[in-house]
Amino acid sequence: MILYPRIWIAAHGGPKTVAMSSDTPPAILWFLTKSPINMVRVDVALNPSTPKEALHDLVSDKESMVQAAVAQNIRTDPADLAVLAQSKSTTVRVRTAENSRTPADMLLQLQGDGEFLVRRTAATTIRQLRRRGLWNAE
Repeated sequence: MILYPRIWIAAHGGPKTVAMSSDTPPAILWFLTKSPINMVRVDVALNPSTPKEALHDLVSDKESMVQAAVAQNIRTDPADLAVLAQSKSTTVRVRTAENSRTPADMLLQLQGDGEFLVRRTAATTIRQLRRRGLWNAE
């Protein structure tokens, strides 16, 4: 357990560097989910080492850029992707449609979205999943 996360972060290159590093301990990544700096939270959300529980907390971040980054992370839980698929933000829905772990029913829903880019992205993801034999919604 790291008793002084701020000191650890400063000693390892600062918040942005630490947020992007795959060597950062999960407890520090979790600590950085509360950063007041949007781009630090984005980097934590994109980091493949970020714990699923921390990604879950970032799903409800007030900034859509952070939510979009969570949607891009392959470790994001499918249930959280289903929540992100309902976002008002087109960017968040596009990023959710790109993630191959998005539940099939949500991809089908996104394929009927009012925004062309969301529809096209969902259709592309479905096509790729079919090609790899991973689509089982029909």
